[in-house]
Amino acid sequence: VLLSKMGRVEEALAHYEAAFSIDDNYADAKNNIAAAKLQLEAKEREAAVKKLDSGLFDLPAEDATDEKVTTALRKLIQDAEARRKRAPTGVLDEDLKVALSNALPIVRKSSDPHALFALGTVLYELGAFWEAASTYERVAEILPKSASPQHQRGLSLAKAGEFNEALQAYQLAVSNDGNMAISYNNMGVLLSKMAKHDEALHYYQIAHSIDPEYKDAVDNIAAIHRTLNHWKELVQHHKEVLHGAEGLTSDQIPIVLAGYKTAGDGLGSHLPEISRYMSRYRNVVELDTDNMYDVEANLDDNLVLVVVEPYRLVVPRGRREYRIYLTLFESDRIPPSWVEILNQHASEVWTTLPWLRDGFRASGVHVPIKIFPIGTSPPSLPSAWHERPPAKNGFVFLLIANMQPRKGVVETAESFIAAFGANNSQVTLRIHAKWGDTNVFTSLDSFKQYSNIISSTGTLEAGELADLWLSADCVIALSKGEGWGQIPREALSLGIPVIMSDIPCWQDIKELAHKEGYQHAYFVRTAGTQPAIYAFTAESTGSFLIIDEVNAQETMVQVYRRYSSLPSRPSGAKLGQGKFPISWESASEKFLKEMHKDVLVFTKSLGVACGISSYTYDLFGDLPGAAFARSWSEVFVYAKFFKLKALHIQHEHGLHWDDNEFLRMIYEFANDYPDITIFVTMHSLYLGYEDRTTFYKSLSTMAYIITLNGKAAQHATFELMHIEHGIPSSYQIPPTPILRQNHVATFGFWDPEKRHDALCQLAEDAQVAIDLYSHAPAEFGEMSCDGLVNYYRDFLDTPDLLMRLSEYSAIVFLRRPSHLSFAASGSARMALLANVPVICEDSLHFADLENTVELAPLEEIPRRIREVVSNEELRRHIVERQKQFVAKWPPSEIQARHRALYDQLRPKHMPGELPPDYIEKAAMPAEESDEANKLRDEMNKFVDSPIRNLADEEEEDSEFAKFRSEKIREHLRRSNLRGDKRIKDAA
Repeated sequence: VLLSKMGRVEEALAHYEAAFSIDDNYADAKNNIAAAKLQLEAKEREAAVKKLDSGLFDLPAEDATDEKVTTALRKLIQDAEARRKRAPTGVLDEDLKVALSNALPIVRKSSDPHALFALGTVLYELGAFWEAASTYERVAEILPKSASPQHQRGLSLAKAGEFNEALQAYQLAVSNDGNMAISYNNMGVLLSKMAKHDEALHYYQIAHSIDPEYKDAVDNIAAIHRTLNHWKELVQHHKEVLHGAEGLTSDQIPIVLAGYKTAGDGLGSHLPEISRYMSRYRNVVELDTDNMYDVEANLDDNLVLVVVEPYRLVVPRGRREYRIYLTLFESDRIPPSWVEILNQHASEVWTTLPWLRDGFRASGVHVPIKIFPIGTSPPSLPSAWHERPPAKNGFVFLLIANMQPRKGVVETAESFIAAFGANNSQVTLRIHAKWGDTNVFTSLDSFKQYSNIISSTGTLEAGELADLWLSADCVIALSKGEGWGQIPREALSLGIPVIMSDIPCWQDIKELAHKEGYQHAYFVRTAGTQPAIYAFTAESTGSFLIIDEVNAQETMVQVYRRYSSLPSRPSGAKLGQGKFPISWESASEKFLKEMHKDVLVFTKSLGVACGISSYTYDLFGDLPGAAFARSWSEVFVYAKFFKLKALHIQHEHGLHWDDNEFLRMIYEFANDYPDITIFVTMHSLYLGYEDRTTFYKSLSTMAYIITLNGKAAQHATFELMHIEHGIPSSYQIPPTPILRQNHVATFGFWDPEKRHDALCQLAEDAQVAIDLYSHAPAEFGEMSCDGLVNYYRDFLDTPDLLMRLSEYSAIVFLRRPSHLSFAASGSARMALLANVPVICEDSLHFADLENTVELAPLEEIPRRIREVVSNEELRRHIVERQKQFVAKWPPSEIQARHRALYDQLRPKHMPGELPPDYIEKAAMPAEESDEANKLRDEMNKFVDSPIRNLADEEEEDSEFAKFRSEKIREHLRRSNLRGDKRIKDAA
């Protein structure tokens, strides 16, 4: 690692390979080998590219024929794209831009519109916007009735800053094609930038009328209404999604079951079993995900349960659709493409077991995940299994599994031969599969020479399948990875002894067997991991477990000796007293019950990795009857979908940025749904500012306000309830030896308010090394202070982060004190699970943990760190105190307190009408100071429209960012002009 940081990549690679040769399970070494090789390949490519003469193309003479010019144009495009592919990102862009711009006067004479359009695209991507606009103009001359070249010309001109000319181009585009919603939207964007907001609104509304599902147009209409302070219009805009559904009641909304109806034996093929039960109580529509017409015709206006892998339903969620993905996976990570689908389109996710939920979380899924066991359909046998006498031709191990590498079929055959020998007539391994991978079949061919291994493939008739089950003396399933694993469950329901691998999906069986003292379930231990490989994807999918084949042999022999000597098959009580496993009817009953939602949790940041979204899905994810919304429009829709008793809003500071809009939405919702009680959890409370307390008092007349910080209630001048933040205690980290002596850690989103930019001084004063797990700005490099502070930017999922934190001497959190600003630190609470002392700066952010963590003012933190890291007895005492807090506030306790509020408290209603701009009128002082006027003048130089801009998406101006951090934060701390909206919004 040190050699790599010094730029000596070749030497670093040699050392990584040496480490891996010593320990081939050393994941860090393996990953570093791959990274070093990529670095070397990039260097080689860059060196090769620099040898290219990127400025020269073979161009025809100026008087060449159209055919020669077009041929040269096509070759130029191919050459340019090929060179860009060979080069590292951005290396050739400037040279190519110059070369193509120089070639443009000649190749622009071509009459091939498709080749010219492709050239325009390349120029646009290279940032040559004027040249791109000229090229698209030439295409428009050739195809005067086409809308696309004019639209692309408008896009290029907008990027070049020529808004008026861009507007003219977009106007020509829509005159050629009146259904170009994107052109109308972009016209609105340009007009918004020109401060012509009323005209912009007109074009956004046209775009929305053409395509009601066009999200950018929908968002831009809302932004314009905010800009113009059209609060009532904004409310109507959010409620517009309900147009035509006013008379619809929750019981009338059909449940759409989306699965695949083609042949298969995966989860999606069980759609009929679920439908058969649910259709007794609700209108059910079965949707075939392989039929796109069926998908498009049946999704919107429906409650959708997707019983299928995410990649089979990737169409965006409709504006009047609540979508639940019921899915599972066989390894400990899901494909990144699945993560993207679930974060974007899922209202919530259901899966079968806690380890799968953890794997989904670790893969990056940031929506609520609930656990629901699925059903099992045991085969129908003509007689009870135990009544069939043992076979005369010897003891039979039965393996029913499709021939996939993860099923461990080849490993099972190898273990069987090693245990019993070849051609042993006393014992047989019977293998059956419906289908399989060619490579597995090929590997299994080598076992055909043994008479005691019999294999077959294909679909069996019911009678044949029953005979197969009855022939088994023991079922064996040595899978490396399963999402549910039906075969052992079916076998146990019949009373057949089972040998199975000790993998996560069968831990429920193991726990139940241990609890009941059941003697006929055997588990083969695992021995490490291997990369998970699937035929349907090349994406990274984590790991499978490796089966300990020696233990597999020992277990087979143990089972054979136990049962082969018995005069008859074992009978007696089955696992779960006949209630295991659950049927598809029982599973479907649970599904349907959960669809009767009575609480709606509204969190704008769901689907995104952040503290409040993680708080929401950790706490409410498995709360029975909880539904989830990400926008006000969804709030109004789902209140129609479900019979709600409570709406619970997570008020995320910075996302609900306008108080008047928030109050107006609450007011309108309360009027539309007077029987629904509204709760608002304020994740940040600012009780020292007049405009904030005015807002809280107004809000408290319509909703119950909840704080997560116990100290806030002591200072509130309005009705305020406290519920403890809680800790996601599903993450249990075993005690770990302190591996990093005199080493402390901290983590969280990068924020100067957390003093992340001032860790060097702390490290030097405390005489310790500090590791920061956060995406630090690039200027902080990889380490600072002569190596005392290290910056780790890679995202770690919660279990991995906690395991890493458990190796440190202490975990430290800092926070600059602020006047009566209250929040609850989720990071500090999660750190309590790492079993190491947590030290926090004595600020209001951590004050409610005063009897749990070590609190100290900033100047005392270095001394306290030295005391903790040097005193093992003190560390043990602090950790014990922290464990008591964790045990006191598990999620179940926090959920119970929320549920009690939902059940007991009745709705509030503001008397009379809510005045427009209520907060501004109540909070604005009579006169403004010279400082405020000066600040506003300065800020107006930088504040831009909040409109979502397709045509000109630029990064935030660094000058404004600097201004904001240095001036506005300072002003908000000490100015009495708390109601100045422009200042507040910019901050």
